[in-house]
Amino acid sequence: MSRTDPNPATETREIIVTGSLWSSAFWVAAIERAIKTAAQAAIAGTGTAAAFNDVSWAQIGMIVALAAVLSILTSIATAAATDGSPSAANEALTTGARQGP
Repeated sequence: MSRTDPNPATETREIIVTGSLWSSAFWVAAIERAIKTAAQAAIAGTGTAAAFNDVSWAQIGMIVALAAVLSILTSIATAAATDGSPSAANEALTTGARQGP
């Protein structure tokens, strides 16, 4: 039986060298991080408020917005301290496909 779906372990992936806060790759990665952070804040805030039977959607919205803004500011500060990547771990920004041998 042959496998038709791509294998992420062997699939080629193009690595993007950012080096710049103003590159589109930086902002795509920073916005992705902000969306994940906002979703986590929304889930945590809703769950906590529901436990106390007092969900205030305005407060949840403010918490989510603040978390997203702080995530973007953290990405910018991290870029200044690293090679231009929004990741403190200096992860390579990629297009999603692995580089060939």
